[in-house]
Amino acid sequence: VSDFKTTFSYPVPLYGVLTDFLPHSYWALENVDRYFVANPEAKEKLHEDGIPEDRITVSGIPIDPEFSKIDPTPAAPKPVILLMGGSEGLGSIEKNVLALDGTEGDFEIVVAAGKNERLSRRLDRLKKKTRKKLSVHPYLKDTVKLMSSASVLVSKPGGLTMSEALSLRLPIIFVDSLPGQESKNAAYLLRNRAALEARSSEELSLYVAQLLRMPAKIDLMKKNMARLAKPHAALEIARWIAARDLAA
Repeated sequence: VSDFKTTFSYPVPLYGVLTDFLPHSYWALENVDRYFVANPEAKEKLHEDGIPEDRITVSGIPIDPEFSKIDPTPAAPKPVILLMGGSEGLGSIEKNVLALDGTEGDFEIVVAAGKNERLSRRLDRLKKKTRKKLSVHPYLKDTVKLMSSASVLVSKPGGLTMSEALSLRLPIIFVDSLPGQESKNAAYLLRNRAALEARSSEELSLYVAQLLRMPAKIDLMKKNMARLAKPHAALEIARWIAARDLAA
């Protein structure tokens, strides 16, 4: 679209909304009128790539406004460990379920399997063998309810899911980070002590056990998450664009 504007001198405003915590270099384009980024570090990186600071707004990553409601669901009778792998149910979910089933502590395991029907079927069969209660959900529209009922989130570090977890102050353990944007997301949150990263199923088991028996560690993580969270980003972006268009 930026090339189209350049070639045809098209006067329509173009806005770029970044949905990862740090930008890729390909985001730095001449004819984008305004960038909306996740944090000051992302703004600095875009500026280093040649974008004027006055064209960059630190808004946060836009998410469903429902995620701004902290703890909307009553606490579960026992802790809930939620495993998510995106809409496709990707990652080492089955292996991680088995590791968590052998982890010390009394908790439930909930899996959001996404659209991955094969994974759902395998996990449904696994229910008969696990010692801990295992619940499997196919792709859900109401991820707000699912995430707000959880005690710990185990997930790949996608920008949107991480922003949703930050808004809910839901402690995060990363798994299966891909090189590129996911690894940058993970590094950003780790630097800010707002998450943990498990590089194996065994390490995941260790971290979950630690968090459940060390409430102070969870409290510290939640404080750091609150500092980074921007639950009203979508509204802020919409207001900025509306104000600009009305003034034009």
